[in-house]
Amino acid sequence: MDKMNTTSFPKNFLWGAGASAFQAEGAYNEDGKGLTSADLHSFLKSDIQADTKIAVDFYHKYEEDIRLMKELGLNSFRFSISWARIFPNGNDSNANELGVAFYDKVIDLLVKYNIEPIVTLYHFDIPQNLVEVYNGWASRKCIDDYERYVHYCFKRYGDRVKYWITVNEQRVIAESKSLVGFKEKEGCSWEAIRHQMNHHLYLANARAIKLCHKILPDVKIGTAVSYLTTYPATSKPEDVFAAKELEDIWSFATMDVYYYGDYPDYYKAYMKEQEISIQIEESDYETLRNAKPDFIGVNWYQTATIEYNKFRVKEEKKDQIEPTTMGLGGRVKIVKNPNLTYTKWGWPIDPKGFRLALRKVYERYHLPIIVTENGLGAADSLTKDNKIHDEYRIDFLKHHLLSIKKAIEDGVVVIAYSYWSFIDILSSSNGMNKRYGFVYVDRDEFNIKDLKRIKKDSYYCYQNIIKDNGSNLE
Repeated sequence: MDKMNTTSFPKNFLWGAGASAFQAEGAYNEDGKGLTSADLHSFLKSDIQADTKIAVDFYHKYEEDIRLMKELGLNSFRFSISWARIFPNGNDSNANELGVAFYDKVIDLLVKYNIEPIVTLYHFDIPQNLVEVYNGWASRKCIDDYERYVHYCFKRYGDRVKYWITVNEQRVIAESKSLVGFKEKEGCSWEAIRHQMNHHLYLANARAIKLCHKILPDVKIGTAVSYLTTYPATSKPEDVFAAKELEDIWSFATMDVYYYGDYPDYYKAYMKEQEISIQIEESDYETLRNAKPDFIGVNWYQTATIEYNKFRVKEEKKDQIEPTTMGLGGRVKIVKNPNLTYTKWGWPIDPKGFRLALRKVYERYHLPIIVTENGLGAADSLTKDNKIHDEYRIDFLKHHLLSIKKAIEDGVVVIAYSYWSFIDILSSSNGMNKRYGFVYVDRDEFNIKDLKRIKKDSYYCYQNIIKDNGSNLE
């Protein structure tokens, strides 16, 4: 099963890396850009970590960064367009030409260097004005404004962009009040409203896909889904079922709606159990069914080992029950897997789980897969001679790429790999302390320094892997 032949990756494989607008660009209020929910989300932690005001200043340093991509050997780069840089208020009468021109320059330079742009249209950063006006995705009006925005992007950049991603990690968006900028209102249940937002996001995705297929019939469009591979903690049937239940609700439910155009029965049962009802118009299912993605983007970082545990009894008070922290009515608990190593932030490293994820997704949908995110966050240290020896990232990279290679030999169609991230970017949870990139950015949480770009050891490793088209990974 694990025996490898000596073949390389497909000749047209897209070797890439990624970044998102709010985590990389900075210039949060320059050249007409409007505020976003991601900006305000970051400002909540401005006293303890870096925020989006400068981030790593890709807005002013994009030329240097893209030259580094070219030197690395990338032939694709996944990045996002900030909706509020195109339409500062989200629904303006006219586009902000300075913002539009910025992405023209980024795309043009990528094309010049033969780097395929893979463009995400919405990556956590809804224009804050839409939140203030009608509570963002809680309103169906947001679907119309999003469609207008993506239509503009398709028309403006569609001659150069051949791969589009509609929404990044919809489930994550719909579970975070601060990421969607949700405003609490009297008599308004967050648990109910987030499912309504989720429905509106499905419709926005569907309308974007249908529109793209109409006006750009030769390009490819899909989504990026956060996928969590789950294992049962034991062979107990209740643990096995709990693991499946979490994987279905957290991972497959979103993809099922994207692909089949309807909520799966297990998810309908889940909402009924949780006493959640949403408003669905008669035409919504037709909209969802008529918008099949061309590929599935998979954001994959880790596995989760699952134990069934509806309630945990505290040792000190046998009569007091403590619900578990995972959803599903308190039935699910993530436990540590003794067979895996963990990062500083408690994320298990499990390349075999990655291969399993790719097989499961492909077997279920038979759509080409773009690995839209996969990477290792670490507290990298700069040596006195300005080096970063990140052998842990090199090990992570090699083993996860080997898992892709094995998955391809299993019959899975994987067309691209976008390591997360090309350069150190702002972690929404951990600021600049948690670094992902192949390129180090010399700044810390509050001292901006000179933002110097420094190649890590992993940069040179990935460069050699790309040069050999992955044929010498073992």
